[in-house]
Amino acid sequence: MRQNDYRLINKREAARFLNISAGSIERLMRNGLGYVKVGGLVRFRPEDLADFIDSRRVSLPGELRAER
Repeated sequence: MRQNDYRLINKREAARFLNISAGSIERLMRNGLGYVKVGGLVRFRPEDLADFIDSRRVSLPGELRAER
């Protein structure tokens, strides 16, 4: 396993990754955004943040027709 497989980022970096404020990160954490506790520190896995983005994707009407 490579070292980058375990890369963790802090709240500020996660907010930057999602292009939102640090306060919004706190709200998302309370509402189910996954994170890792390392001692007393909160960290995020970039792949979890990417999965979070993908799970919030909204299909456009034309995309729905194309899938049928």
